[in-house]
Amino acid sequence: MCISKARPAPRRYLNLRVATLSLLRTIRSKESEWHTFTDFPHFIEIYIAVSNCLRTPNEIELINREFLQGQAAQHILHSEVTYTALTLYKMHGISLEDQLAAINRARVWAADKMNTTMTLTFDIAREVSADDGLITANWAIRRIGTLSPNPSRQRTP
Repeated sequence: MCISKARPAPRRYLNLRVATLSLLRTIRSKESEWHTFTDFPHFIEIYIAVSNCLRTPNEIELINREFLQGQAAQHILHSEVTYTALTLYKMHGISLEDQLAAINRARVWAADKMNTTMTLTFDIAREVSADDGLITANWAIRRIGTLSPNPSRQRTP
């Protein structure tokens, strides 16, 4: 089941190997070890499993808010995040525009309420085809100068 601190997604039965976040924090078993990265392929396995939990722009916003809330709790003022937008586009059909809008809502909220900011670097995984890579590249080129969540901070190309 997909778990979120703020709102679980009970209708999605994906095997993340624990039923609750608190259980993940307390158990020390082979099952909980799955959630600790051992190498890059293992990171990708977990990344894909978690990406399967994100089905809507609201869930993208929520996970970004939770990330930024955690950063603020650690007194981190700014995070530079690499993001692979093509994953959720290919898995669930969430447009890159909708993903960015959701992330930007979280960024504005965090800057206003948590005093922490985040910038994004959109990446293209080396395993994707050239055509799939161009989806992200062309979108990013069209968006140059408009990636800031705050219109007063945007620059024109």
